[in-house]
Amino acid sequence: MPTCEPDKTCTTERQYNRGIEVKKDQFERLYLKTIDKDNRYLIHHKSEKINNDPRLQDAGYVEEVFIELPSTPINKSWSDEALSELDIYFVRKCFCGPLAGTFPIKKGTIAIKHSEKITEIDFRFTKPGTDETAHLTFAVK
Repeated sequence: MPTCEPDKTCTTERQYNRGIEVKKDQFERLYLKTIDKDNRYLIHHKSEKINNDPRLQDAGYVEEVFIELPSTPINKSWSDEALSELDIYFVRKCFCGPLAGTFPIKKGTIAIKHSEKITEIDFRFTKPGTDETAHLTFAVK
């Protein structure tokens, strides 16, 4: 079960033969497209807070973490600059100006135990564009 803040709904999934493709829009902003990718695993964690007040046009707030891993077993940790060796992205969807968008995660520590049967992740990172930190721990089959 993934870690989740009390006022949010969280899901984590692991998909085999799926990956991410990083693209840029006409304004040079990054966005991700999930694609079929042989011998890869896509880990997708989503945290969302939805305000159902009909008077508010945009009251939702979504954060996502995408991690693409090879199919080969992993039991390793990475920190800060070494995170660039991995495909790890943070997506923030909100009415929050320049904080919204898709960003590579460059500051933090991740420990991954990954096999054909299960992926266990302990990930502490700084959310891009802020000094706010997050801590995700989960195991997904």
